[in-house]
Amino acid sequence: MSYDFELYVGSKRPLTTPPSLASGNIGFDGPDRVEEDDIPLSYLPVVGKKRWLYRIHLEGQIEKDDQRHLDDWLRTIIAESKGVLIDLQTENYETPRKSGTIKPVIEEAPRMGAMCLYFEDGEDFYARGFEVMLAKINDIIPIAMPKRYGRYEPLQGKVEQGQYAELVSEFQTNPDLFMKSPTPFGHIFMTIPCKKTFERFHPKHFIRRHFLLGRVEFELRARIFDSPADLAAVLRLFRELCVEFNVVYAEILKDDEPGNAWFWYGIPDRKSAHTICVGPTYQGVWKGAATGGELIGKHHRIFTTDRFGNTPPRAPKELLVPAQKGSRHETRPVCAPIFPFDFVFSKNKYIW
Repeated sequence: MSYDFELYVGSKRPLTTPPSLASGNIGFDGPDRVEEDDIPLSYLPVVGKKRWLYRIHLEGQIEKDDQRHLDDWLRTIIAESKGVLIDLQTENYETPRKSGTIKPVIEEAPRMGAMCLYFEDGEDFYARGFEVMLAKINDIIPIAMPKRYGRYEPLQGKVEQGQYAELVSEFQTNPDLFMKSPTPFGHIFMTIPCKKTFERFHPKHFIRRHFLLGRVEFELRARIFDSPADLAAVLRLFRELCVEFNVVYAEILKDDEPGNAWFWYGIPDRKSAHTICVGPTYQGVWKGAATGGELIGKHHRIFTTDRFGNTPPRAPKELLVPAQKGSRHETRPVCAPIFPFDFVFSKNKYIW
């Protein structure tokens, strides 16, 4: 059994140590500073101005005697912290003076953009690129540094005061991680083709029969594009990571649109690209891409939206992801008419 609570408090303070249970475990982490955007809209009327969050997790089969000890502890920490405890299963809440049920609110999902980078060398990213990426985030735009990480929700790992050595160690153990940065950023998703990733796949797994690119994607809230300082920092990070990863293609989107993850069939056909970076592989088959835009590093070209109304060019249709029919898992991949990679489809393994 797994059961979860959230405790919102007004100031950072330690909690009374939870009791030891004979039939289960109590774990909690925090307090973490949260912004109003991170709190569900329906919670705000009862949470008020409290912006420090503890997450409480119960595991195991809780017996009746233990339930009494657990209830006593929960009441104690509510009273001591003058906090709001929310039962995430029932959406009931309790404060030192009242209790009730959260009233549902139909909330509109925040408009999100994204920064996506696609690259070939997954082994280099595993060996050094991931740590380099975190160092650049910490140096260029520290607010984008992930604060939580894990392989599933709720994200259990924490990055405190910019110290990310444990996050790097966790990535080395299992690259299948995703992370969460504070608003105005969001999740950071990764798919990294490398030997460590493939250790858990059968040698003839379907994923090995397609052309794979490494991908790192940063969620961006729309308000970043309205803040010149934030946008400038994001663009600087984008430029440096494009060169560092030697990207095949990369983009900053004002509206996040469905795109490529594991399988690369061609350039995604985007309508909301704010900025793109075209690597050498595509410059050779995309007319004007090798001479237009702005050169960064030695081989990459940036095209961005500017104050004069200029926007990135759309890729030629011959380079775009074609419409997919049937299962991607079992059928021969349908790649763009021009696919500038040395790739041969195989039913047994990936070859390029």
